[in-house]
Amino acid sequence: MWWPLKNRDAVAHVRAYDLLDEHDEILIWGKSVDKVEDVEIPKIEKGTLRLDVNMAEGVIKPKLTEDGEIGTEVISSFNVDFKTFLPKTLLNWITRTFAYYVCKMIRQRTENLEGTTHEKRIKENDIYKDWTKTFEEWKIKKLSEKEATAPNENENENQSEK
Repeated sequence: MWWPLKNRDAVAHVRAYDLLDEHDEILIWGKSVDKVEDVEIPKIEKGTLRLDVNMAEGVIKPKLTEDGEIGTEVISSFNVDFKTFLPKTLLNWITRTFAYYVCKMIRQRTENLEGTTHEKRIKENDIYKDWTKTFEEWKIKKLSEKEATAPNENENENQSEK
């Protein structure tokens, strides 16, 4: 990673609130932590500074695409102490570009959890299985709603012939 993120890491405890039924979204909120029960936080490597995530929040909105696949809209806000002085012009540039790289990194890491501690936790913790079931039920409901509101092709053909 490039400066000012070179030799930096962050540990944050993030919570997700399932609001799919009420608002078709998932609310996320988190901040830096020094410890979390039953989670081993890695030691800071020599020459590395740990950033302070004072606040990270966002809304994840799953969206059904035309072919029935899931897309995602993300709205997020962060308050991060980089542990260094940043000139305003650099801070503004980071603000404009950082979100793209954070989303890209999160996507890459979540698409391939194979062999990670997180994958192990997901397999062992029933809450993830329950939530996966809840999400699949939401997806089926949204697909059926979409099909119900889509104009019937035969009706459209008949109307165009008149």
